[in-house]
Amino acid sequence: MSHGWNSNSHGFNEIEEAVRRAMNAGIYVVTACHHLHYIYDFYGLGRSPDKDPNMISSYGYPMWVKNDWMFEFPDRILTPMDSLTVASPVGTDVYTFYREGGESWTIPYLASVYALAYQVNPNITPQIFEDIMYNTAIPIEREWNNIINPIGKVINPTGIVDYLEDSLNNLDTIAPTVTINNPITNNIYRWIIPYLNL
Repeated sequence: MSHGWNSNSHGFNEIEEAVRRAMNAGIYVVTACHHLHYIYDFYGLGRSPDKDPNMISSYGYPMWVKNDWMFEFPDRILTPMDSLTVASPVGTDVYTFYREGGESWTIPYLASVYALAYQVNPNITPQIFEDIMYNTAIPIEREWNNIINPIGKVINPTGIVDYLEDSLNNLDTIAPTVTINNPITNNIYRWIIPYLNL
């Protein structure tokens, strides 16, 4: 749900109850209030349009960031957000490029990765998914004002799917916790959900 709320929002109790019921039913509920319901939070990354979307080194601070202190989330999961080409609302065969995104842009991406994980192993739960997501994510850092800052961990859809496939091949089960070494690297990064670069 690409929307957030707080205790002052109209319908707060009703939406919180709906989220609780869905979570109790085993549904992975992805909203702009993710931090209220799960251990890990997430946000989006920026990318200049001339940078390769398949290179992790192409990603950094979102467009709206003006100061480095505004974007230091070393424990957050980060997904692509700026410079997206998406299906247009004006036609079935038309695409639109958006230079700047927002938090709501990260929600369908995260939900899509969960759908991929579920296709690999339908026994996955939201908690197991989040553990695997966090432990396979790739830490990145960027320079701002001559200071190197850790800005978070980039979601690694390939790593998630690979882990799930390995667990199926080896044990046919999913371990509730996962420990994977995450190299800090700017090597080629294979996104499972590709961008449409038209």
